[in-house]
Amino acid sequence: MHSEILKRQLESFRRTHPYTHRCAGGVCWSYIACGHGDQALLLLPGALGLGETAFQYIGVFEQSYRIISPTYPAGFTAMAQLVDGLAELLILERIERAHVVGGSYSGPAAQRLARRHPERVGKLVLTNTAVPRRLRGRAVALALPALALLPNRCLQGIARASTYRFLGELRDERAFWRDYFDHVIDRLTKEDWLGRLRIWMDFDLHDTLGDSLDQRREVLIVEAEGDSLMSPAERALLKACYPQAQVHTLDDSGHLASLARVEEYIAVISQFLRYPAELGNTALG
Repeated sequence: MHSEILKRQLESFRRTHPYTHRCAGGVCWSYIACGHGDQALLLLPGALGLGETAFQYIGVFEQSYRIISPTYPAGFTAMAQLVDGLAELLILERIERAHVVGGSYSGPAAQRLARRHPERVGKLVLTNTAVPRRLRGRAVALALPALALLPNRCLQGIARASTYRFLGELRDERAFWRDYFDHVIDRLTKEDWLGRLRIWMDFDLHDTLGDSLDQRREVLIVEAEGDSLMSPAERALLKACYPQAQVHTLDDSGHLASLARVEEYIAVISQFLRYPAELGNTALG
């Protein structure tokens, strides 16, 4: 989609979807609450952590579901703090159970939420995401003291370089997302960056998948064949952790496939949410 069209869509979305601000677990959360329907959908943002980033998805899914799309508060140091806050947000919004979508950075949060608060999670959608890796967690633990000494502008530079690495996957929408990511990165603080890293490190060092998730839970995995961040071996491990999952693999796509192929993602997720899944690792057509 052309960048100018996306820009107008985001401007319109911001006018009609203000953030709600509420305290959960002693922490102030900002989140988008909208939509209608008998079922709810919790859309978890990626590493930059803003609820509005999913505006294209919210615009479609709010027609059939109640939507909660949170912005991650700064200051969390453990995954349990994050997912406990998410569970409390659902309670505050009088949502007994929500289907959960977690992609990339938020995939670990979605997985931990399903384990720690299984009564709050309906179907689970995992896109372009990871399993815990002890070596990665130890590497982050070693790097954190040095990163904590850097000024925020240096952390912002690292974040930009990491983000720009994937922008080549985009086409007509590349200019929009580059400008958008630049704007978000400029707003985030050192506390935001270090908190994101500590949460992911906690997942890598302390999560053991496959032990406690109800294997009857319906799970969808959406992966991209050309995802340079999630290797084929890591994608295979994720599927092995969820043998009951339905799997949709995108050819000729990379880590930002959820931005480059929005319509396909929405169609696949919609189909999965609408119909009961059959147990067994199968492909979604």
